[in-house]
Amino acid sequence: MAGEQTESYFSKNSEFVDLARPGALRRGQAAAIHSLVGHLLLKSEPAIAVLPTGAGKTDVAILLPYVLRANRVLFVVPSDAVRNQVTDKVASLAVLKKIGVLDSAVPLPRVKKLSKRVASLEEWEKLREFDAPITFYELI
Repeated sequence: MAGEQTESYFSKNSEFVDLARPGALRRGQAAAIHSLVGHLLLKSEPAIAVLPTGAGKTDVAILLPYVLRANRVLFVVPSDAVRNQVTDKVASLAVLKKIGVLDSAVPLPRVKKLSKRVASLEEWEKLREFDAPITFYELI
């Protein structure tokens, strides 16, 4: 039917997330996910989580849309190199499946690595077929 919205990829697969799996997430990752989810469910203001290098920030960012049952997510990263790394992690979900936080049967999201900035709502709408567009911004 016209105007009928289908359930998003992240909503469909949110039930296959196991944040409580013993030993799967590092303490900092679990704390960041729970803090961010609590904040984002209660407030409309942006949230920032600060984790040290190597603490698993990318995995936290990948898990959040599932836990929040997001429609889509736009990943914006600071460089082309990081964009390539994030694209690979989001497209494969290998780490999260390996540690058992995501069930191995979860299908992969439709990922689009963008080569330029999304500059308008019209450009964002053209990306509707993708669950996770990934782009980068350049510091000037």
